[in-house]
Amino acid sequence: MQLHLKKRDIIKAMSKFKCFFKQATGNLPYDYQARLAEAAPWPALLEAPTGAGKTEAIVLAWLWRRRYAGDEIR
Repeated sequence: MQLHLKKRDIIKAMSKFKCFFKQATGNLPYDYQARLAEAAPWPALLEAPTGAGKTEAIVLAWLWRRRYAGDEIR
């Protein structure tokens, strides 16, 4: 049995940041990227291996927090 999900159903299941990240990059974020955007407070240090998307994580998390996150995260 194959499960066919419509695009809107998939988007509903994703967090708001994951949708934002997917629109910006064409890819879903790694777990650490989503946690960075949705966690409060902002961490003092981000450690990830080369090529793990640190620049995307910081830039997109910061933009998303400034524009879409609630007051408790901004």
